[in-house]
Amino acid sequence: MRRHRTSTIAVVIAPLALAAALAGCSGGSSEPQTPSASPEQVEGASQLAMIRAHQLASLRLYEQDQAAKANKHAGHPAEEIFFSLSRSLRSQDAALTAELRTSLKKSKDLVLAGAPVAELKASFEQGWKILGTAETVLVPDDIRNTAAFRGAVVSNLLGIVEGEYEEAVVGGEMKMEIEYQDAWGALQVATERFDAERGDFGKDAAEISEHLEVLGTYLPGVEPPAKVVDSELVAQEVGAVRGDIDRAT
Repeated sequence: MRRHRTSTIAVVIAPLALAAALAGCSGGSSEPQTPSASPEQVEGASQLAMIRAHQLASLRLYEQDQAAKANKHAGHPAEEIFFSLSRSLRSQDAALTAELRTSLKKSKDLVLAGAPVAELKASFEQGWKILGTAETVLVPDDIRNTAAFRGAVVSNLLGIVEGEYEEAVVGGEMKMEIEYQDAWGALQVATERFDAERGDFGKDAAEISEHLEVLGTYLPGVEPPAKVVDSELVAQEVGAVRGDIDRAT
């Protein structure tokens, strides 16, 4: 499985979703076609989601008095993600792009300054509102509100979980804790999005939820458990849930 890095977030389009999109482009049908997301739109939404993932990891670590670790995750959005994201966002809303940059810097500065947890949390939450607005700018409502788009973003985030965990755990041993934390953050956001959009997944929602719960036991907190599961187990659960998303959307 190709690894997914937060600095270059690969877009994973589910085979069935892609087939549906191609079918929608074919002629010969008088019925209106559901708009389909472009790879760039899914990538943009995934990048925004990974900013939140890093910041969730940063906040949880900060709450546990792990300021040095929290600082790394607070810095990743600006250092690894914003640069690639900003070009497409700036072309559509330069003011919002600048607002996002300022928000990322403010949160990182608060971590460095040892600010109260409540102040850092408020800063992150304000930034998450900006992320939500940015997604509406990058992805029109008629696409963003489709099950295919929502499923593609959740699937993509789960691919990141798999890739980051594979780098973190080698031979059943924790080798790179920060990559585990990246995977944990991506899983939190993927689960949040699924829970908020559960109705899009129809009869497959219950099975998807079960797989996500299993993944949650594999990555139970932002700090790795004393005994980690092998990366193959994480890959199996991710593959299963992505297959369910394919069928549902």
